[in-house]
Amino acid sequence: MTSCASAPVGEGGTGAEAQLVNYTLLGKTGTAVRFEGGRYIRGEYTASFAALFPADHPQLIVIVKIDNPQGNYYGGLTAAPVTRMMLQQALASRRVAIDRSRLTVHDNKIRGESGPAASPVSVARVVLTWPYDVADVKVKPLPVPEVAGQSVREAALALHRRGFRVNLRGLGQVSRTAPPGGESALPGTAVTVWAE
Repeated sequence: MTSCASAPVGEGGTGAEAQLVNYTLLGKTGTAVRFEGGRYIRGEYTASFAALFPADHPQLIVIVKIDNPQGNYYGGLTAAPVTRMMLQQALASRRVAIDRSRLTVHDNKIRGESGPAASPVSVARVVLTWPYDVADVKVKPLPVPEVAGQSVREAALALHRRGFRVNLRGLGQVSRTAPPGGESALPGTAVTVWAE
């Protein structure tokens, strides 16, 4: 026995607890009676929530599954808030490969402000079919930006905007990176930045 609801996450829906303040996401809640040994187990549930973030051009997929939640057992009341917390942490982290320039442009459009245009080479667009098949994903390598001589902050921002993760070694001005600037790497690749 399963109960599910899907829609863009917003007020009044079953996934409202996952909604972020400034960004929209797509989500699907799930609540199921646990099934083991060929029978349903009375009073035991699995709650779940799957999210695509942001809603207009997804960059992250988050799936939360909670076995036997205590108290409320609906996915929208248990797994959705955990999803929101995970997305908030991802947005605050510099280790998650999110193209923040695309988020900024979208956020400015909502408020009617003009913002910097996203670089056309920032991140390759990925379109997934449903049901998802790994063979359908075709991600192209991108050139690693040349950041030698820049401050660590400027370098990290440039690398994150291209969709790369950053491993920092030192503080001050960047002396080199691995892979080096100009070399191609897949989005999400960790670029080690040495600074002095």
